[in-house]
This record gives sequence, structure tokens and C-alpha cells, in this order.
Amino acid sequence: FLSTLLDPPSSESVKAAIYSLIKLGALENHEQNEIGLTPLGCHLAGIPAPPRIGKLLVIGSLLGCRNAALSIAACLSSPRSPFERVNVFAKQGQREQREEAIVTNRDAELKRV
Repeated sequence: FLSTLLDPPSSESVKAAIYSLIKLGALENHEQNEIGLTPLGCHLAGIPAPPRIGKLLVIGSLLGCRNAALSIAACLSSPRSPFERVNVFAKQGQREQREEAIVTNRDAELKRV
């Protein structure tokens, strides 16, 4: 199936993905070198998130700590570090400077008239 795509992935990439899903518990090897979905894999297939985040959500729901698992999954999904400091006041100061410049320009125009 994947070989019919316009830009098919390399066989090494497919093997690495299958290996990581087996290690995660989403796939299992059957006899005659066939690979099948596990019950966890069926649940992960319906979650629009990376498999590790999806497993965290599924296991968290099963263990009764859904809110905590959801919070951790949100932190792990964020591209920014949770320890990065954002200076909100600098942006506010810049906005105030722009507003003051607009008022000053408007007053200068009114004095000219």
C-alpha cells in the first residue's frame, strides 16, 4: 500500500515505525510474520495524537486519573518549554508607547490646523 504513494517512505522508516509501535504495545507479531493491532492499538488508532501521548491518555482514563493525564499530555504536546518565561509586560509597554505616539502625532496635526 505505501509503495503506491507519490513519495513513499523508505523501508527502513516503516520498519522503525513498526518496531516502535510494537515496543509501545500497539502492535503485536502473529504467526507467519503477520502484524496485528492490539486492543490498545485500536484505541490509539482513534485518537488524533502521537501514539505515546495517546497511550498516556488511555492508561490515565483506565486508572481513573483522566484529568491529570490530560494535563500531562497537554504539557508534553506543547512545543515550548513549560519553564520558559514570557515577559507579558514588555509587550504591554510597547503597546502603550505606540498608543502615545499616535496621540502625540494626532495632537501635532490638530495644532497645525
